[in-house]
Amino acid sequence: MKKTIQILTVGLLTLPLLLSSCDKGSPVCEETKKTSAIVFDFPDSVSTSETFDLEVKYVLDNSCGEFDSFEIVSDDNETQVTLYATYEGCNCNLEFEERSQTYPIQIPQEGFYQYSFWVDEDVWESYSLKVYE
Repeated sequence: MKKTIQILTVGLLTLPLLLSSCDKGSPVCEETKKTSAIVFDFPDSVSTSETFDLEVKYVLDNSCGEFDSFEIVSDDNETQVTLYATYEGCNCNLEFEERSQTYPIQIPQEGFYQYSFWVDEDVWESYSLKVYE
């Protein structure tokens, strides 16, 4: 009788664990997140009449990733640029892949400007830009 009570007790204790582990639902296979920006050829200066197409490289975590967007935050002569990648799909190859995206720089007014690109939490790569007429 004591053995039967122990088996019932163990069964009752493990039943909720078994039931909750079976109810996983559909996995979430879509995510948009920041990705590190890598800039090699930032110009020293540009003309007000010129649009400079800056090549910004970034690394995707897996084969399901694609460029999503640039998030731009500007305040006076300072601009912060954050890249986002979207990952869609559950059956992805876990291989890093380097890609690039063009970021157009066009400033209609002369002056000195600061561009910062997001690399990692609390890490930004900053570049100075002189805009002349």
